[in-house]
Amino acid sequence: MPYEQQSWTDKVSPVNAERMNHIEAGIAAVDSKVIPSPLVPAESGNQYRIIAGAIRKTGGVWGLIHDEGHTPQGIESVTDRGNDLRIHYGFTAKRVGSLVVTADESYNVLGYSFGASVGLDGSTIKIHNSTSAPVGGYVSYGAGGWAVATGNLTSVAERNANTIRITHPPVEPATDIYLSVTGRGAGKYTYRAGSSGVNRTDVEIYDMSGNPVTAWKKDMAAFVTRQAAPVAQVKPADMPEGNTNIWIYGVMEV
Repeated sequence: MPYEQQSWTDKVSPVNAERMNHIEAGIAAVDSKVIPSPLVPAESGNQYRIIAGAIRKTGGVWGLIHDEGHTPQGIESVTDRGNDLRIHYGFTAKRVGSLVVTADESYNVLGYSFGASVGLDGSTIKIHNSTSAPVGGYVSYGAGGWAVATGNLTSVAERNANTIRITHPPVEPATDIYLSVTGRGAGKYTYRAGSSGVNRTDVEIYDMSGNPVTAWKKDMAAFVTRQAAPVAQVKPADMPEGNTNIWIYGVMEV
């Protein structure tokens, strides 16, 4: 008897055949980015769209990664709104299923995390950093003027008659939980913290009578340390850039 090829529908029960028909329909629908309910446990007849992709900051501008190795699904654009990022789906969902935003390995080791306020036509992404690296070091006055001797301070220079300005990596926020100026040469000078900003700290120097010094001396030196509380929120413009991505995945009912 010649071999007669049978389809899978000839080998399963009518109930299972119906399930397989739903699955095949679901697989076909994935190509059109709409997933019927058999692939996602939900009420019968529901349909879903995938939200997926990665965004990256390049040249100071945030955008979708769309190249030979990446393609966004259900995301048309991303906007830097100053305090947060907004992704736009390009369609309006009936109901939100779920949406997750996460850091890649580069942002992760730098302490960044991301959270989304999810809407029907887009989502707002806010950025947080849980780390707060201290800045500090040793500055001294010598034949060549003021100089940084140790630490991660960037530079030091005379600001006025008795004040030096130290620049350093950003301390976010500028409100410190700890700032210390410890002078060398006990019994000769008093060192006080002056005005400060995100990436600068002024140090004022007085004699032991409380008068501003009138001339720099080679025995003047000080240790400066600043520590800030962890940043509550980071602006997109302040994020480092390069091969660093924010990954997005979600499912929306349509």
